Amino acid sequence: MTDRMGAAIEAFQLGEPEREAVKQIVKAEIERRESIREGGDWDKTPKGDAYWLAFRKETLRLIAQETAVSFSDVKADPWFQKTSHVYEAVQWDRARTRLIRNKPRASDDASEFVEFCVPGRGGRKWYLTLETELHCAVEIAARKEAIAMNRRGQVIRRLLERWKATEDSCARCKMDLERAAQ
Repeated sequence: MTDRMGAAIEAFQLGEPEREAVKQIVKAEIERRESIREGGDWDKTPKGDAYWLAFRKETLRLIAQETAVSFSDVKADPWFQKTSHVYEAVQWDRARTRLIRNKPRASDDASEFVEFCVPGRGGRKWYLTLETELHCAVEIAARKEAIAMNRRGQVIRRLLERWKATEDSCARCKMDLERAAQ
């Protein structure tokens, strides 16, 4: 390990004091990660159904707020910061998959989740929403990704066609039309 580290440091043509400082920083980081794996902050115990039901409830709350939820929305939410144990995008990917499979689900919860990706700057970004709100969620996600106006309509149209999402199937559009009619 130290041979590879030494070779990498020499590749940068650092002086002796800088090389030693970098070695110490790398060694400290390796020790920190090993201590976490050995029983520090890394909790690998199964969370259980009660945890996942609460996670699902909070995800539904966040979707009601944001309509289309990505990892950046999860990261910004206070409940997810304190309670969810979702600190990295990979953990959100796993949780999103579990939500889509609808396990576990409360007996009175009829909501169906769906995930979709929006091609934006820096690649694709995955979003989670309710199946009944997909029509509006696609447009909101495209706005969040700051897609240029001249391209946004095309991206939205393609996503709506791929997911066969229409205004007729969108619960959020129906609510907005009812409010406008009053």
